[in-house]
Amino acid sequence: MDDLTYRVPPDILHYETRYLLGFTIGELMLAAGVALLGMLWAGPLPGLGCGVLGLLAVRRYEGLGGRSLPQYMLSVLRYRWRREEVTLPRLLPALPPRLEVYSWDGDKLFEVGEVGADDLAAWDV
Repeated sequence: MDDLTYRVPPDILHYETRYLLGFTIGELMLAAGVALLGMLWAGPLPGLGCGVLGLLAVRRYEGLGGRSLPQYMLSVLRYRWRREEVTLPRLLPALPPRLEVYSWDGDKLFEVGEVGADDLAAWDV
């Protein structure tokens, strides 16, 4: 009976079979198309070089954040041309600067702000 069981991949809807050197069929077909166009325009050797460059272009690298080399280069260029400023909200109100710390039981352990930060060092917390 154990021969009839099959373990289903965890994400069956987005599962892609990897074939040659870990490339999917779509990536291999894209590189083959680039190689064929290179062979038509420049000859067999430059066409094979274009195919290898096409494979390197569609390969996703872990060191680049799981992106391919062209995706990474485009994101770097976009960042350099248009740097956006990020504004974050305040985490604590401006006035009064007061922070109360409670235990799991609801007992007030200490309060920072109105008493003063120097007094916090004197408390045994």
